[in-house]
Amino acid sequence: MQRRAEELAVVIRAAAEEVRRKHAEEPGSAEAPPPVQLLGPKASLIERVNRRVRWQMLIRASSRPPLRWLLRQLRPRLGEAGSGEFKTMANVDVDPQSLI
Repeated sequence: MQRRAEELAVVIRAAAEEVRRKHAEEPGSAEAPPPVQLLGPKASLIERVNRRVRWQMLIRASSRPPLRWLLRQLRPRLGEAGSGEFKTMANVDVDPQSLI
């Protein structure tokens, strides 16, 4: 639940830092905003749905290629993990219609 959200956040932050390092090596990137930003994890606005606790992370990217690279790094860690009451599910929604 919260622990898995925090574990995924660590992975995303590490991948985002690698994207930033690669971006910093490009000419003219000193004034540009970071290519990828992570906001969260935090409890979802509607925290419980069907007796499941929900957490959200928002990954903002200045362009698609860094975001795609980051999502490829994250893909093996998505899906179900754990068992019983500790079972969790991690999903990605690219271009969400709502953040609720």
